[in-house]
Amino acid sequence: EKLSALGRMAAGIAHEINNPLAGILLFSSNLSKKVPPEGPLREGLDVIVRETVRCKSIIQELLEFSRDRKPQMVLTDVNEVIEKAVSILDNEFRLKHLKLEKILSPQMEKICLDGNQMEQVFVNILINAVQATPENGIITVRSAWLPNPRVVRIHIADTGCGISAENLPKVFEPFFSTKEKGTGLGLAVSYGIVKGHGGTIRVSSVEGKGTEFTIDLPSRGQSEK
Repeated sequence: EKLSALGRMAAGIAHEINNPLAGILLFSSNLSKKVPPEGPLREGLDVIVRETVRCKSIIQELLEFSRDRKPQMVLTDVNEVIEKAVSILDNEFRLKHLKLEKILSPQMEKICLDGNQMEQVFVNILINAVQATPENGIITVRSAWLPNPRVVRIHIADTGCGISAENLPKVFEPFFSTKEKGTGLGLAVSYGIVKGHGGTIRVSSVEGKGTEFTIDLPSRGQSEK
């Protein structure tokens, strides 16, 4: 009940703040184009634009957190959703010289899920993995079809800094983040999406060695033959 009330409050605040933020971004962007490229005025306007964009990003995450959208269930190949999520972050992997290991089951059966929502889950977890993993680290994505029980299991693991035992139970809590500029909403939203699919999401981690997320999505007897 508290989370539901918090979600409604977040949505209200987000809508109220979005309009003035859009105005600030519009006028500061226009002014930035009219001032000399060098000098304190341009630098100040660039800071305003950058921080306003960051605020809008936080507001968008608040809105995603506050929405209780029911998944649009369609027979989908989870491997295809994973491939889309990975492609979105392809540039991030290259910039940090990270090795991506994909081990996707060729025997994957289609299950009913919302592809867009699950893509958001995978992207959220992969972003965390990229940010936590130093250069030349490894990120592993694995999928498997488990016939008994009939579930699709996805593992996303990294060789990053890991999560302390003290913080591990808090990772899915709204607004909890160990990152300096983190909002603490990405994993909370992901938890809600997976739960909305009737699935489970778990995390294990060893500080200094890496983190692994495990997602189980049930087929609910809807698999494609």
